[in-house]
Amino acid sequence: MLKNEKRLILIVHGSKDPSWILPFKKLEHILKEDMGENNVRLACMQFVPPTLEETVEEAVKDGFLNLSFLPLFMSAGGHVERDIPLKIKSLKDRWPDLNIEILSPLGEHPKFIQLIREIAREAL
Repeated sequence: MLKNEKRLILIVHGSKDPSWILPFKKLEHILKEDMGENNVRLACMQFVPPTLEETVEEAVKDGFLNLSFLPLFMSAGGHVERDIPLKIKSLKDRWPDLNIEILSPLGEHPKFIQLIREIAREAL
């Protein structure tokens, strides 16, 4: 039985540098504390695990049918416009009952832009 709850999947690019992922792991931990241990996961597009496919497979095994993908990118580029939709099609072929919402890239969110404005003002 799949849950009606939604799991948030933070999508990051990935890097061959193992230390690169550490700030994202910290963010995942903080959000799990805020939103619940089972409601947030991190997924990498390339180079390091967990992959998007692995993260979605885990969600399905955990009983989640509703997924929100939050791309932690500054703007929509190849991953957001092409790669993520292609992966979603493949995932929905495998699990047709999945409900997947792709949120706007973090850098395009008005609240994030406002935060950058505040940080920039503090720097002057």
